[in-house]
Amino acid sequence: MNKDLGGINFTSIKLNYISVSTDQEGGVNFDIILKAQKANGSSPGIDPINSTVIGATAFMTGLAIPSDKFWVNLNPWEPDRIIDEQLSRSDVGRIMLEADLQMKKDICNYENPCTNEVGVALSSLRDEKHEILVRQCMNKFPGEIEDVKNIVFRPVTRYWIVPDSVYAYSNGTQIYIINATLAIQSESVPDRTSFRVDNQDVKKLSKGCLEELNKSSKEYGEYYKEMIDQMILPFVVADVNHGEKYEDLREVFVSLALVQWYKSNINSRRDIFRESLDSSDSPLNAIWPWNPHEIWENFVYSYENGEYKCYMNTTTKTAAGAETVDILIRSSGGVAFHNINDKLVVLESTPPDIQETISQAIADGFIDKGTDVFFGIRMHGEMGREKATPGSDSLKNVDRRDPSLAITWNNKGNKLNDQGKYDDAIEAYEEAIRLDPSSAIARSNLAITWNNKGNKLNDQGKYDDAIEAFEEAIRLDPKSASAWLGKGVALYWQMKDSEALQCFDEAIRLNPDLAVAWNNKGIILESLGRASEADAAYSRARELG
Repeated sequence: MNKDLGGINFTSIKLNYISVSTDQEGGVNFDIILKAQKANGSSPGIDPINSTVIGATAFMTGLAIPSDKFWVNLNPWEPDRIIDEQLSRSDVGRIMLEADLQMKKDICNYENPCTNEVGVALSSLRDEKHEILVRQCMNKFPGEIEDVKNIVFRPVTRYWIVPDSVYAYSNGTQIYIINATLAIQSESVPDRTSFRVDNQDVKKLSKGCLEELNKSSKEYGEYYKEMIDQMILPFVVADVNHGEKYEDLREVFVSLALVQWYKSNINSRRDIFRESLDSSDSPLNAIWPWNPHEIWENFVYSYENGEYKCYMNTTTKTAAGAETVDILIRSSGGVAFHNINDKLVVLESTPPDIQETISQAIADGFIDKGTDVFFGIRMHGEMGREKATPGSDSLKNVDRRDPSLAITWNNKGNKLNDQGKYDDAIEAYEEAIRLDPSSAIARSNLAITWNNKGNKLNDQGKYDDAIEAFEEAIRLDPKSASAWLGKGVALYWQMKDSEALQCFDEAIRLNPDLAVAWNNKGIILESLGRASEADAAYSRARELG
């Protein structure tokens, strides 16, 4: 293996693997791998230190901020909804917002008929559609529109950079991302799409004509969006996924994909990061101060003035001859990385060759694999570490609760409970409650799982442990008749008849139709020599079936 990487340039360095494991002493090992691609003779190199800082910062920012806050919104009509306040203090927010602006500028540049052949073709199609729609109106309302060019349609389309797909190997405690791609989502905005009347008095147009033009402007807006989708977006999507200008965004995307997986799979007992984030060096604080409104203002200027002005000579049938046409772009949108987990495609377990590469990189620090270099780092922490208390510095300015993930952990708990893996299910429900303390569903499910665990322990004859499980279920849900019933059964087998009877009575109070509780009560009363009461209990049990 080559131990010298001096002088090698890289075109990208991405954090693409994380693993959490426990050692024999009960500590937690957190392993990471950064995959670096070597630059060839024609590819420009990047600063490896800066790139690795971006990945690490994005990961820690993803831990500190709930996933549903990772969005930015460059919209000329929404100056107060540019970015979430927490995200606005971070370098991740700056990278996302700058990429959003760059994406819109790139759409404009590809659309420019003065610099791109595809722009020429698009301009021709737009002109044809424009003339068809305006002449359609002129035919319906003769004599009102004096010239086709007097009507200008102003389409508005929104564009978002969104996750496309993330392919990864994973076994629940480790994930290796093979490939992650981004897409651009588009949407016509009919409420903002409009038309303008030039070179004639708009008051001379009838209400019917104006309504027809308004309808035509919406149709033109949809057509414009479809043409951009087909002719322009493939070029911009390629830039977003491979272009140098979006390298930082791709690094953020992969890191956030890893952190969203981490938050969905690693519970607080094995989490060595979230409870130790300190506000003094929080990833929420950008290295260099920046202002989201400055980026928004740059976008509004571009939106209002056009990213380009292309004057093209066009031949007309009028005696005026050649005329110039002003082409402008209208767009708004954002970047949305809050739902990356929805795009995660988990493949079979990590192949042996990749696992060997990971192990070598962690052991040796790096491994040279031809066109790629894998850098490995191991961090160590203690499992079950002391948690920070409310009001401490480690909690200041950091919101580690993430209600958007509580449902994921709750569903995971349901699956584990169905599989009879009660301890794992309990951990999952506890994580759901930690993420969303108000989650009544998770608390209810946690109580049910403790009850199920108690029943299993009863079956195994572990009555002391069973009683502890039932008492935990009762603590979580004092109205759980089944938990009181299970506790009574455990006490009965421990020959504690009086205590068992109290439990069966409580179960009956909570659920008078619980036949098994009445039957068990009868058994206890009979053993205590209270025959008439026992007969009454048996009779009630038979009635209930």
